[in-house]
Amino acid sequence: MIVPLTEHPEFHEVVVQWLHSEWSVAASEIETFLPPSDVRPGALVATSGDQPIGALAFKRHQSRFQSSAELWINAVYVHPDHRGQGVGGQLVRAAMDVCRAHGVAQVFAYTDVPGLYSTCGWQRLFLSPDSGMSTMVYETGCNPNSD
Repeated sequence: MIVPLTEHPEFHEVVVQWLHSEWSVAASEIETFLPPSDVRPGALVATSGDQPIGALAFKRHQSRFQSSAELWINAVYVHPDHRGQGVGGQLVRAAMDVCRAHGVAQVFAYTDVPGLYSTCGWQRLFLSPDSGMSTMVYETGCNPNSD
């Protein structure tokens, strides 16, 4: 099951530890992008029974090409015991639903696993020849400028 992390505050510290261990990001920085804000949705958590098994977080980045900040999936983490079971795809699809519900027209990801995103309908914008990382985009079909 995928739910907002705010529905399971008891998993908050575990998610911070996962993201810190996986990407060596300071816990204080992770704390800034887990809760929902006016500019982005809050983190999602995947659960199995009463245990967390994965998480996804969003972050806003200022675009070099637009006046507004773009919404990015900042982290997708699945506990090693649950990898290869579709949890990552479930998290990404849940994030797509959240973005549509928030009226977000596009969401981006910078990833070393572009196949995870492409199987969910995302398109590759750029492949970095140096790092092998892909910039992916998903068009939600929402028009944030329409009233």
